Amino acid sequence: MIDLHCHILPGLDDGPRTRDEALAMARMAAADGIDTLVASSHITPGVYDNTPEGIVAAAEAFGARLRREGIPLRIIPGADVRMTPELLDGDGRRLCINRDTPYFLFEFPHDLVPPGSEGLVEALLGKGLVPVITHPERNMEFQRRPEKLEPFVRLGCLVQITAMSLTGGFGPRAQSVAERFMREGRAHLIATDAHDTVKRPPVLSRALERAEALVGVEAARAMVFETPEKIVRGEEVRS
Repeated sequence: MIDLHCHILPGLDDGPRTRDEALAMARMAAADGIDTLVASSHITPGVYDNTPEGIVAAAEAFGARLRREGIPLRIIPGADVRMTPELLDGDGRRLCINRDTPYFLFEFPHDLVPPGSEGLVEALLGKGLVPVITHPERNMEFQRRPEKLEPFVRLGCLVQITAMSLTGGFGPRAQSVAERFMREGRAHLIATDAHDTVKRPPVLSRALERAEALVGVEAARAMVFETPEKIVRGEEVRS
């Protein structure tokens, strides 16, 4: 499986603090059947001022460490990018998954969908970028009005559901909305958004089982195998 969204690089954000904690996460992910993981540290201006260059360097160093430790996990650089108008500066590809693909993880604020969001998304798409909206089922406004996600899907965004939302770890409201997005065909990916080995672990298998019950084996497996592989390679994924 491919985990497209995981906070595993030590010391960069609210994920693991130490290398040993990060290695424990890597071992857990590999044991769960994950063989590729996008190391997606936060880029949140004023909170986590990571740079794409810093994340790439940390991902390369961590990947080398995994090889020395014999942990069979491919690490690919990415970033969990908070929505800001500054995303329009330059061509934006510095923020993308695997450096030169058009895809990047796009995080709304937790409590709202800001006015002008559709216009910002249209401008990003016009630059050849494809936002992958992260965990909308945990956003308070999407929880109140799930139909507000549809315009973004219609524009061409992809949607990533959190594994623990499907299995109830973020509460019944997030689980209900996640299931609704799955059944309505508004979800394209499942990822862990893991931060540690206890409260938010890098485990996909349980969510895959739940997704298979909701949308069938073929559609569910595409969300953790074929679709994220296309994204990592920079191939077209239709929303």
